[in-house]
Amino acid sequence: MRIGATDTNKSIYYRNILQKPTFGRALTKEEQAGCAKASKDALRLLGVKNLSLILHGSSFPAADRDFYIGSFFNDKAQDVNEFVSMLGFNSIQLGPNGLISREDVSPYGGRAFSANYLFIDLNKLATREYGNILDENVLNAFKNTDRLEDETDFQKAFNAYDNLLYNAYRSMKTRARNGVKEVVQLKSEFETYKQEEGKWLETDALFDVIKSRIYDGKQSSEWNDIDKNLILYINDKSSPNHDLAVARKVELEQEYKPDVELYKFKQFIYNKQLKEFLRDTPSRMNLIGDALVGFSEADVWGNPEAFLSGYALGCPGGGPNNSHQVWDIPVIDPQKLFDEKGELLEGGKLIKRKFEKVLQDAKAIRIDHAIGLLDPWYYEKSSVRKEADGSVFTNGQNISNLPHLDPERKFSRVIEKIILPLLKEHGVDKKDVVWEDLGAQTDLFKNKYYKELKLPGIKNLKWIRAEDAPSNYWWLVGSHDDPPLSTKIDNELKYIPPEENWGRPSNEAFNPLYLAGFLYPGWTNKQREPIVLGVKNDPRERLKYKFVEMLANGKNIQISFMDLFGLKKVYNYMGTKDPRNWKLRLTPCFKEDYYKTLEEQSKDRIALNMPEILAAALKSKLSWKQVRKKSDEIEERKMNNLIAKLSHYADILYEKS
Repeated sequence: MRIGATDTNKSIYYRNILQKPTFGRALTKEEQAGCAKASKDALRLLGVKNLSLILHGSSFPAADRDFYIGSFFNDKAQDVNEFVSMLGFNSIQLGPNGLISREDVSPYGGRAFSANYLFIDLNKLATREYGNILDENVLNAFKNTDRLEDETDFQKAFNAYDNLLYNAYRSMKTRARNGVKEVVQLKSEFETYKQEEGKWLETDALFDVIKSRIYDGKQSSEWNDIDKNLILYINDKSSPNHDLAVARKVELEQEYKPDVELYKFKQFIYNKQLKEFLRDTPSRMNLIGDALVGFSEADVWGNPEAFLSGYALGCPGGGPNNSHQVWDIPVIDPQKLFDEKGELLEGGKLIKRKFEKVLQDAKAIRIDHAIGLLDPWYYEKSSVRKEADGSVFTNGQNISNLPHLDPERKFSRVIEKIILPLLKEHGVDKKDVVWEDLGAQTDLFKNKYYKELKLPGIKNLKWIRAEDAPSNYWWLVGSHDDPPLSTKIDNELKYIPPEENWGRPSNEAFNPLYLAGFLYPGWTNKQREPIVLGVKNDPRERLKYKFVEMLANGKNIQISFMDLFGLKKVYNYMGTKDPRNWKLRLTPCFKEDYYKTLEEQSKDRIALNMPEILAAALKSKLSWKQVRKKSDEIEERKMNNLIAKLSHYADILYEKS
């Protein structure tokens, strides 16, 4: 079954060529179903519980009418879900989905409660279901007319979405007054949504309007006193500014009512479409939501009593020249976590609400910077100093070393008192949570997190061997913060023996003798020789067997979308403000890209042939069973039949034109 540009009814721009990439063979529908079943059977036999694709929302393909950004719940997202399911994946780990800004497009700089409305599928607003509140011609006026890109253009996306959602909101009001049935229903849903969401929606909308309309985007620290402390004064009835603040809020809501309503409308459409996707897409993966440890400026403004003024969250190492990292993330006041009876105060309630927000729409959760929920590193903002060599230093300390801020060590109880009960409430096993435990760990954290709470972490097999990694941890070889592995596989991700490296071996994790011996202990040296030579000399084989090692021995696995599809561009240059960060996305031709990359079998752009990797992992499992004398003839026959099926699909994916 040859597939090329002539098989499609419409042409699209792709890499300056008016066609889709051509390749020799794709799986038929019947073969896709067979491959999906074989992959799932393989994961079951391997003992892999979670195989998750790291793919942030904006990195999904854009819809057919492209508005410069992808979405995890547009029509193309359904295609992604079906395709990666065929390859064995059972979940997708998203990035944080909070609202970002034009100035900071990092998903890790977003808000805790307001969602990123750039994920809305604008095309649906021109359908009958949404009362045709957008016109096709208006949509076409803002669509991407450039050649198809594999990058998000955040500024053009903001321009398109802000204009089109403004048009949609005005149209909804007009058409509802005119009695258009579908629009009347839509507006009724909008009114219900506003009532149900309550305070956070009101304060986030008001903050956005004040910042954009009155202060032209300036930080709240530069606002006048009443506006800067509006919510604080309103909540504090004993404040001499209470009445002034209440009057100011009424004034703002009246003067800027259309802007406030528009903000709420954007959140409503996001919420509605996501709920529809989760309800109506049986082929979707389980979603793993990414929960930020920090908060945004808007979160602080709307919940001022919860935060500690003058301090911020950072890290004692990993900055320039391994100096301090100053993240400038607002921090919770430890005294506002619990009272003497253990009841949640403003800070504790805010943390709980933030995690609840993520769990509303996700099957599981990734907890960013778990250390920050037990023993966070606080520094005074006024203490930051930069040295001539670029190093940054502060008076930062972990909260356990700041008894004047947390004398009763309340922070050390956040996970057990807030996070774990919340996970239980939502039916999420704490062992399935992606606990990101990386960073400078204190004794308090180690004792509490690992020994007392017995929580898992993350292990990167890029630098360690599977035999040395705890099996209950999440395993990965590359994350969203790493460059594509195929760009590093023939230099730093390679074993160099001592005699070739000044007497010291490099990266034992990729030692060919280790990989071949650990994976296939029952084989003879002659049987293992092709693997040893392949891992030593061929970057494709080296990467393949590293993933075989992970899938043959791990229970919870993550794979970056860059590595699955063999991409060469970087999604995030970790620890930098590089303008290229966060832009990489799959093209609408992602399936064709995958097939073509596999067919070419290039050594500098390596996509993962998942059926091949799963088959090799099953061979490893079978080899270990034979060595331990734990297999029988019937079981071996089943495993060999499954290996044959997966190898057949792997061969098809490599088939050439």
